[in-house]
Amino acid sequence: MKPAPDGPAIPPLRGRAPSRPGERGSRALAVSRSFSRSFTRSFARSFARSFARSFALALALAAPLACVADEGVVELNWKFVDRELTAVYPGDARDSCAFSGALEADGAVRDYGLHIELEICDPECAAGCESEECLVLQRRLPCDTARATTSVPMIEEREYQFSTRIIAAVEGADLEDPQACVCTLQVECALTPGPRERLLRPGLVTDLQVYQVVLPTLTLPVDADPIPLDLSTCCEPSPGCL
Repeated sequence: MKPAPDGPAIPPLRGRAPSRPGERGSRALAVSRSFSRSFTRSFARSFARSFARSFALALALAAPLACVADEGVVELNWKFVDRELTAVYPGDARDSCAFSGALEADGAVRDYGLHIELEICDPECAAGCESEECLVLQRRLPCDTARATTSVPMIEEREYQFSTRIIAAVEGADLEDPQACVCTLQVECALTPGPRERLLRPGLVTDLQVYQVVLPTLTLPVDADPIPLDLSTCCEPSPGCL
């Protein structure tokens, strides 16, 4: 041990010798490579799990489409307006379920709702669309909505004829029952668009757009609930009423 020039002797440092600059660089590079390999493995596992979940979700979403390849979907929107084309529903009224009036001559005043009845016909049917044998589908739509979709059985794209009419049904009537007592409004009390032909494709949605229904005997505003609307001279009862 050599004496220090101005003090006591300094013992030598024990332990690992100081690293050279080249050794420090090698260790840093080794750490970087180890981190890179670890990150790559972690990212690969995470990506594989995410891809598997996404692929499973895609299969789940595609399954319903495969099941409806033999059906087309029709979407219909509608609105009721008065004789001045002022919106009744959607509009001032909360729905088209709250009307009141006589449904037949000398009949009692009753609460009723106005419903869209949609008919879909095969225009190539030999008997014509006035015949029930050419009717593909008939559906009475709820009075508490102004939009509905319905499925049409089909295996190939083709044109169908769509017709609408307005029916009045008293509260509690079963619209799913074709023999239910309802009455069909004539042109004196309800004006609807004429028949339309549209191309339907299996598995796709056909938008019939907005059907405007004019109630020529009604003028808003009406400060009453239900809305008074007499149909005694323009409502044809169904066979179920006889």
